[in-house]
Amino acid sequence: MDCRLSKTSNGSCEKILNSYNHINDTHKKWDWIIRAIFIAFFFTLLIIYSINNSLITTIILQPWLIIIIFIFTSGVTRGLLKLLQS
Repeated sequence: MDCRLSKTSNGSCEKILNSYNHINDTHKKWDWIIRAIFIAFFFTLLIIYSINNSLITTIILQPWLIIIIFIFTSGVTRGLLKLLQS
């Protein structure tokens, strides 16, 4: 078996880009906290957009930027916890 991407502590191979498994219980807890925060933020934006009929041009409130920040935050969390585990 070719383990070019990553090798786990028990010797098995893991594809980092296609793996959605949690590293440990701490990672699972932080992952769900991050998801809950971003879901709550999206619902808050939905309320703001529905109340304010004009377009909001503030860049921080754009959904595409929030999704990019979510992906980056999840990846950094996974990387840090993987680094701390080893």
